[in-house]
Amino acid sequence: SAPDTASDSDTDTDTDTDTDVDCTVNVPADAMILKSSGQIADNGVFVWVCNGATAGIMGNGSTVLAVSGSEANINGNSATAYVKSGGTVTANGKSATIVHEAGANVTINGTGTQTSCKTITVDSTNAPGNCGGGGGRE
Repeated sequence: SAPDTASDSDTDTDTDTDTDVDCTVNVPADAMILKSSGQIADNGVFVWVCNGATAGIMGNGSTVLAVSGSEANINGNSATAYVKSGGTVTANGKSATIVHEAGANVTINGTGTQTSCKTITVDSTNAPGNCGGGGGRE
């Protein structure tokens, strides 16, 4: 059979590191969708922060999706954040993992890694909803 000529689309030429970074976020069924500003204190939560909202997240092992026009302040260790262009995330703690698009605002106060993706794709197939405000993906 013919070789797979589409395999070149899998190269990570748009990342800061040599690690193979997944630029797709799968929003789980138990995600919290924050459409207005609020505080969340829990471990292991997934928070989708919508445009115009500011999230204060306290707890370890959280995962955050910050879209354009949103802000998340994470206080806890082992956080993972996906930051779309125009989104802002500040991670305070140890072992943060931040994946971001160009134009995202990212601060790590503690330890962690940052990796860029050309585009972060949001898979909301299993999500309990979305940020709303017009069709299409976030």
